[in-house]
Amino acid sequence: MLGGATPLDAAKAKDVIGPLRDAGTTWWDERQVQTGPALDLLPPVLRRIEVGPPVV
Repeated sequence: MLGGATPLDAAKAKDVIGPLRDAGTTWWDERQVQTGPALDLLPPVLRRIEVGPPVV
């Protein structure tokens, strides 16, 4: 299992997780970036939820 924060842009997200899928990864744990001024803000989390999971 691997994890991280994928870009909101679908093509860029595919560039991140596509090679992992090809290498045999079966789980991706999407995470909120844990640094920066937006750490405690709800809107960035809601945007990620609205975009949905990355699709390969």
